[in-house]
Amino acid sequence: MVTTEAAIALGSVVAVLTMAVGGFAALLTQIAAVDAAREAARVAAVSGVDAGADAGVASLGAKPGEVTVDFNGTSMTAIVRVDAPGLPNWAGIELSAEAVSRAEMGVGG
Repeated sequence: MVTTEAAIALGSVVAVLTMAVGGFAALLTQIAAVDAAREAARVAAVSGVDAGADAGVASLGAKPGEVTVDFNGTSMTAIVRVDAPGLPNWAGIELSAEAVSRAEMGVGG
């Protein structure tokens, strides 16, 4: 009787710990996405759209994601989308971040 209850309790503890680790990994990935968006917008404001996108991808490191930088005439907008860690792609959950920086004089799309 006690072994059955212990097995159920152990399974519950493992499930909760797995969710906690997954949530922490998602938090770290979101922070990386925010940092990458900020870096991409900052570099794009000084060096142009292509350089900003390259800087955003480099800032993401090994995390698979997509960095887009748009120029609207006065500012650069960087959007970073990263798949949530530990979940399959078909789950459709992605993390994203956006940053805007005013373009320097003479810098265009």
